[in-house]
Amino acid sequence: MKRWRFPGRTTTVLALAVAVLLVMPHTSSYAASWAMVSQPGFGDPSNIGVYGLAEFNGFLYAGTRRLTGGCEVWRSRDGTGWTLANKRGFEDANNWSAWCMTVFSNKLYAGTYNETTGGEIWASSNGTNWTQVNTDGFGDAKNKGIYSLCVFGGDIYAGTYNQTDGGELWRSSSGSAWTACATPFPWTASNQGIYSLSVFGGALYAGTSNQAQGCELWKSTNGNKFDKIGENGFGDANNKYIYCQKVFKGNLFVGTYNIINGCEVWRSADGENWTQANTNGFGDLMNKSVWSFGIFADNLYAGTWKEGGGSELWRTPDGSAWVQANADGFGNANNQLTLSMCTFGNYIYCGTYNSAQGGETFRYGPLSDLALPDLWYFAEGTTRDGFHTWLCLQNPQEMDAQVDITYMLSSSEYRLQQVTVPALSRQTVDVNGFIAGEKDFATKVVSSQPILVERPMYFDYNGKWPGGHVVIGAPSGRTSWYFAEGTTLEDFDEWICLENPGGSTAETWITYMLGSGENVEQGVPVPANSRITVNVRAAVGDNQDVSTHVASDNPIIAERSMYFNYKGRWPGGSVVMGAAEPSDTWYFAEGTTLDGFDTWLCLQNPGEKEATVTASFMPLDRAVEEREIKVPAKSRFTYSVNNALGPNVDTSTLLTSDQPIIAERSMYFNYHENAKGGHVVVGANEAKNTWFFAEGTTRAGYDEWLCIQNPGETDVEVTITYILLGAEPTTQVVKIAKQSRYTVSVNDAVGADRDVSAKVTAPSPIIVERPMYFDIEDGANGGHVVMGFGVD
Repeated sequence: MKRWRFPGRTTTVLALAVAVLLVMPHTSSYAASWAMVSQPGFGDPSNIGVYGLAEFNGFLYAGTRRLTGGCEVWRSRDGTGWTLANKRGFEDANNWSAWCMTVFSNKLYAGTYNETTGGEIWASSNGTNWTQVNTDGFGDAKNKGIYSLCVFGGDIYAGTYNQTDGGELWRSSSGSAWTACATPFPWTASNQGIYSLSVFGGALYAGTSNQAQGCELWKSTNGNKFDKIGENGFGDANNKYIYCQKVFKGNLFVGTYNIINGCEVWRSADGENWTQANTNGFGDLMNKSVWSFGIFADNLYAGTWKEGGGSELWRTPDGSAWVQANADGFGNANNQLTLSMCTFGNYIYCGTYNSAQGGETFRYGPLSDLALPDLWYFAEGTTRDGFHTWLCLQNPQEMDAQVDITYMLSSSEYRLQQVTVPALSRQTVDVNGFIAGEKDFATKVVSSQPILVERPMYFDYNGKWPGGHVVIGAPSGRTSWYFAEGTTLEDFDEWICLENPGGSTAETWITYMLGSGENVEQGVPVPANSRITVNVRAAVGDNQDVSTHVASDNPIIAERSMYFNYKGRWPGGSVVMGAAEPSDTWYFAEGTTLDGFDTWLCLQNPGEKEATVTASFMPLDRAVEEREIKVPAKSRFTYSVNNALGPNVDTSTLLTSDQPIIAERSMYFNYHENAKGGHVVVGANEAKNTWFFAEGTTRAGYDEWLCIQNPGETDVEVTITYILLGAEPTTQVVKIAKQSRYTVSVNDAVGADRDVSAKVTAPSPIIVERPMYFDIEDGANGGHVVMGFGVD
């Protein structure tokens, strides 16, 4: 039997395959460190902890714990240069720590711990002149600390630590006249402190410490009457404290201290029903508590106290899949706790507890460098005979990325693979080398750093149609997907691949919109944590041009793969991730009517009215040419660019429509009489300033191009950064005329035998695609294309 040979690629060293559940965290470690932006202890090792961080009036403020002479408050305009902003201890050496901070009524408030006379609250309107706004301990020296501050319903609330009588909650509408929130307080004296406060769903939540029965969570809709939520310790009395709370993506998250089983994170969408969102201790029982939460770059961060040293920082994009986001202790084992977090400018800041050198402040960012997601999904993937699947991972960050890849097999098994992508580099994963033989699968990729992931596949479909295709992953599931292209003509096979990464079955409905105007409906349930493949020919019959809409009651991922022998002469295949929604604007950077190329626009109109579409073609060295296209309601239409423009024209395209539509561009080719096949791309709805590409190679037999469209009214200078495997990045600058396109040969730019990712940037919005053609001796033959991943 003939065995199909595929292009050789450099691959990663693979970790041992293990079966996992998707609700388990991804426990990869983080190889690089954050940037320290303050001296340890702000130059004084007596400042052993950075307990409070807050932004106020364009400054970042940091409150310290200092056991001799009193706490300090430092501030910074840029996050790196710091000045002292208070008189030490607020002129009372017994104010050991500025434990917490918040902003209320145009003032910055700081709560202290005072072992002698009771916790104090200090306020400042300018950040340097401070006034005490409560009586010490609210009149009771046993209220030793102000451990939490929060604004709710127009009032400021303060929670105390009182080891004798139980923590108390006080509030003020003026910020200076305080009243107890309840008399008596509804919780028992064993709740020794109100350690955390948050506002969620129109209610105030108070988290306590309770070493006897386990921590408690209390809820109030008016700040007076409080009701206890759920069981003590979330059902485990070893959960002694609720140190922190945070609202993230429609859920309330709380972090606990558990000295026996390791810290826990619990979440709730309604404030009443709770689910654990992490594994205990994030997989390490030495992580005893979640001390702080923060939100940055659409991720929730959780900072731990790690017994023995080396606090860990974990983050999640979805509330369930966690990756470690720092080196233990930020590279210093003496940083035992991540006490505080705050976003300021384009960075997230973390303050630590360090009794050896003094508390330290670290930051991560800037946000503009983190625009890529760190979570990616692929519905398609196979290692069946005649197929070779790869993952290409681009890391444009200046820190290594630890990546967890979960393969969801059609047999409902799972395989976990862990790889490292070095900073400013790329990595290629040989999936066939990890999952051997006759496996269909979907893929979930979670990274400690924002990265880009593509999935190229090379194939000899049914032993008769060789080729390759590639797709960029989807950063999230959706309940609606559209596909404009599709056909069941002779010598075309079309498939819809559906991935359900959720925990319950997704009821999915597929609407096929035929070229005749007829619609065909199909119901397809997709089991939890699984994938299925739909045969479109079986659903609609032979000889149909078809557009598709996939709708689901739960978020899923949908891809469409097609295999063909175009006109009986050019065999190959194509794949696209579905479009999110109809739009009145679509861009395509690539397109040509050169000899050996047939270019088509496939237009889907899912609406109730006929769509009038204006196609603005932007040829190289020719004026813009416009054509009008009519697309009937609930139908699709295929438009020949070759017929519209004539032969030997390289063009970019802008489509504008009076009704929202979906647009794809399919191209079939005989490239230089060597590579035969076809490729398809979904258009871009917007021009962007930056575009990323993970895949790319100039190995023998490969031609790689970048097609750049400038739809603007002025010429633009474009910078291309090539991120190479095993070499330093290199740059290229090209100038593109207004309302035109430009084609870059990557082979000429970086030389032969390079595996390459790319980042393309411009001062004004552009569109970029990457076509590749290949003819490998005794191997794959064809071409593929992707629209880059664009960010502003």
